[in-house]
Amino acid sequence: MTVPALKLNTNTVTITLWLQPTDDPVNDFAGLFFSREGTASVNGVGLRYATNNQLGYVWNLGATETSSFNSGLTPPANQWSFAALVIEPTKATIYLYNTNGLASATNPIPHTAEAWDGHGLIGYDGGFYDGNFPGTIDEVAYSIMRSPQLKSSIYIMPRSRFKPQPSR
Repeated sequence: MTVPALKLNTNTVTITLWLQPTDDPVNDFAGLFFSREGTASVNGVGLRYATNNQLGYVWNLGATETSSFNSGLTPPANQWSFAALVIEPTKATIYLYNTNGLASATNPIPHTAEAWDGHGLIGYDGGFYDGNFPGTIDEVAYSIMRSPQLKSSIYIMPRSRFKPQPSR
């Protein structure tokens, strides 16, 4: 599914979604909420799988310190999990919540503002890999922190469940 450009231009954002993978393991670099358009076209930006069935992300214009981050967080197959990526100026944290409990992994590096000025994809990497997510994704949302008091606005994407379809 394609969504319009978020036009974030920030390094304080939270991306959340529910996912239910049907395969174990999931393809390396399968996109969850990702973009390879606009200024992120070469390396991408967003939440995706990394290697070894782990949740991962790409930020800082595709810097290796983000794209190669090993979270150790593995959503179980055939079970709903809630995932969140929280980007802050000094770190990024990925959260995973399911029947196994709540777990998180933090990447303690500086994060630059990302424009996210190209369309986003739900369930697909949009680039160089077999980046289709095998399963169902629901209730993708993002929140931009606009003040030191962490006031935020939540923008809900289409709420219907869908199975990502391969792009051709």
